[in-house]
Amino acid sequence: FPCNQFGKQDPGSNDEIMEFCQVNYGVSFPMFAKVDVNGATADPLFQHLKKQAPGALGSQGIKWNFTKFLIDTEGE
Repeated sequence: FPCNQFGKQDPGSNDEIMEFCQVNYGVSFPMFAKVDVNGATADPLFQHLKKQAPGALGSQGIKWNFTKFLIDTEGE
């Protein structure tokens, strides 16, 4: 999921981001649309993931542009 909340690294439209990734990194797979991951406008998926797997000291914010959530076949 591209996100422009970390240093304004993804300011383009979804199409512009996809083209950039294809040209510069050879991406040939479908990409998700740009979303917010923090704050009041955070995508519901990221709201849920952060609630289920809080960070240090119970933090529910994603700190920078790379965070992993591991989800098993049961969705947990």
